[in-house]
Amino acid sequence: MHTVADFAQERRELEAVLASGIFHRAPNLAQLLTYVCAKYFEGSGEHIKEYNIAVDALGRPSDFDQKRDSIVRVEAHRLRKRPARIL
Repeated sequence: MHTVADFAQERRELEAVLASGIFHRAPNLAQLLTYVCAKYFEGSGEHIKEYNIAVDALGRPSDFDQKRDSIVRVEAHRLRKRPARIL
């Protein structure tokens, strides 16, 4: 099991990415990245599920229906494309 100190470098890198401005006009992407990283750093990677991301990170209501609302898939796709824009 990882400890908080195990991810010190990764946390600094996350903060640098968030501070870089690439998410300045895309707050959902910043929230998604922050949520996924936080869960991973906590050792709670098993909680990184579409429903949890929608409700906990993106502010969708608890009756969120992932079959009708593709926000998580759309934002995840946009997030994967974002770093390529700065390279």
